[in-house]
Amino acid sequence: MIVVKGIELRNEADEITLNEFEKIFNILQNDEIGKLEQYIKIFQLLGIDENVLDEMDETELVDFIKQFNVMRMSDTELIPSFEINGRKYVAYNEGEEFKFKTKSIIEIERYAKKGGEHYPSHIMACVFKDVELTNNEHFVSAHLEHKAKLFREHIKASVATPYISILAQRTLKALESAKID
Repeated sequence: MIVVKGIELRNEADEITLNEFEKIFNILQNDEIGKLEQYIKIFQLLGIDENVLDEMDETELVDFIKQFNVMRMSDTELIPSFEINGRKYVAYNEGEEFKFKTKSIIEIERYAKKGGEHYPSHIMACVFKDVELTNNEHFVSAHLEHKAKLFREHIKASVATPYISILAQRTLKALESAKID
């Protein structure tokens, strides 16, 4: 958390919900507005009053942006499982190395191609399986959408950012080595 003009602003992944993280992600992907306006929208999303932002001079605003680091991918360790509403969701078994499964990668890629606005929660929905369902049931579109919504409401961004970071790193590495366009 940072304090600007006496106002506390949540800026760490464990202080921000997955839903807020997705909104921040989408704001930063919006090429139709400038960088300063993107950050103003993010600060408003996280509770900074528009009047406070309007009163800042350019030096204060730039300093505020420098202090704000929510989009830095978290160094948090992977969480192998969690529970929501009495249901257990597992990405991998403790003691094993986490690996994205082929079917998950295909589903994530399919969703990314559609340009979905809930990309981070969709990644999490593909990775974390409800232990009470079969693998086929896990990949039914309606179930993935249900879990993505559930995760947006119940988990912090700090749970998702390590998986997103690994996916990005591994995908780039695989594409470079395979020279896939």
